[in-house]
Amino acid sequence: MSLQRSPPGNSFSSQPNLSMQCDYECSDNVNIRKRKHPDQENFNDFCKEMRNMLNKFQEIQESKLDNLNKAIEELKLRNTKLIESNTEIERLLNENRDGQEKLKERIQLLEVECVHAHDRIDSLENQLSYLQRDHLKKYIEIRNVPKIENENLNEIVTSILKEIDVKIKSEDIIKVYRGGRDSAPIIIKLKEVNQKIDILKAVKSFNLKNKDNKLNSSNLVPGTKAQRIYVSEKLTTKAKTLLSLGKGLIADGYFKYCWISKGTVMLRKEDGLPAIIINSIKDIEKLKNSERSE
Repeated sequence: MSLQRSPPGNSFSSQPNLSMQCDYECSDNVNIRKRKHPDQENFNDFCKEMRNMLNKFQEIQESKLDNLNKAIEELKLRNTKLIESNTEIERLLNENRDGQEKLKERIQLLEVECVHAHDRIDSLENQLSYLQRDHLKKYIEIRNVPKIENENLNEIVTSILKEIDVKIKSEDIIKVYRGGRDSAPIIIKLKEVNQKIDILKAVKSFNLKNKDNKLNSSNLVPGTKAQRIYVSEKLTTKAKTLLSLGKGLIADGYFKYCWISKGTVMLRKEDGLPAIIINSIKDIEKLKNSERSE
């Protein structure tokens, strides 16, 4: 068996030639770096550009952040002022509430005092009305008598008394006068209360008997046209007011009769029913409200 040998001069070793390999690789590496250098510059430019963009972005964000902080501080300041304002408003409201409570208490006190004052006034008015009524209990008022020139009131009164058939001595008539100008009522003050009552009854009886020719001025005051003459008690101002209001109840259909008896206003709803004494305007209002609720 023949063996073939390697040609002489070509020896092989198991160990690689590192120096040759290194030269090759180094040479190769150098070539690679030289090829990548433009890309590196581009990358560096890119990085620089990115850094610039990031710096600008950071500056913008920092500016926005500063503005936001300023806005927050301004809001905090406004909020602080608002809180202070709200606190002041709350304080004023509390003061106002306290003032309102005090004012309410004062009003309630004044209302109570007003009620007491009205009660006191009513009491004084009743006392005054009683004194006036007592003072006028002997007075008679003759209304609608026409006034003539140089009239003699005593003769006119005497003619009226003769017409209604009442005999009263001249000395029983204390005084006679007109209660105002022109054809104001003739006022007569008598000596006794019974004499006043007799005259009023006589007038009522005369008018009932002469329904078509009630007491008038035709035969009493010469030279005047016939006109109805009214004879009644002389009333206090309060009694006149109550009488007018009482007649208003009759006009409204609530009551049938309203009259004066000894200076006091009386009402009667129907025949046979008891009379109702009216002492104040409150009595009129109560009656009206009571009739409306029925």
